[in-house]
Amino acid sequence: DRPAEPAPAARDVPDRPAGLTRASEQQQQQQAAVVPETHQAFSARVEGMISVLAIRTRDAGRVWDETGVRERIRTGAMTVADLQAAIDEVARALAAPAAPPPAEPANPELLISEFAVRSLQVGRPCAEPEIRERIRTGAMTVADLQAAIDEVARAPLARTVWTEMLGRIETKVNRYNFNTWFGLTALVEDTGKRVTVRALNELCRNWLTRHYAGEIREAAAEVGRGAVEVVIVAGEG
Repeated sequence: DRPAEPAPAARDVPDRPAGLTRASEQQQQQQAAVVPETHQAFSARVEGMISVLAIRTRDAGRVWDETGVRERIRTGAMTVADLQAAIDEVARALAAPAAPPPAEPANPELLISEFAVRSLQVGRPCAEPEIRERIRTGAMTVADLQAAIDEVARAPLARTVWTEMLGRIETKVNRYNFNTWFGLTALVEDTGKRVTVRALNELCRNWLTRHYAGEIREAAAEVGRGAVEVVIVAGEG
């Protein structure tokens, strides 16, 4: 009989400390392999972060003290984490949508004119000098005036010869032009021989008389007032 082969010699394997898993052992080995950051590398990293913060701060339209940041880092008053947080905060500000430009203040005179025209449209003429005085003294604000305009705009229109003419003009003019130039017009006076119409302002008055005189004459004839003189005014006169 052949003699039995000797069993292979057991390898010398160092004992793993109790409670140390293979994963945690590998983690400790990786941590041991990390090379500590030198002072020169740390300084270079901080300078790079300061440069990023400087660029982003300028892009955001802010003013800051770069020398002061370096001093705070040197003395420990500001940490690298604080510096990174500042960079992130400025980056969020840059990513945020720009605020809309402030709205231009409303022109009180134009609003007063609009209120006057809309008041005429519903048959309730207003006293413009009184409104101007209340605006001047602060007894009425622009917001109050706008609210009054909105309220009168919801009221039904009074039926006049001018509204009858507007019904005919609307069929001859495209909707955009009709709303732009005729939308804020109203009858001031009808003497039988003359129809006086109030326009929002001088621009509207000029445009209506220069570009729509033919349509206005045709509309007057269609409502049985072909011989009437139509006068368009701007303002109170």
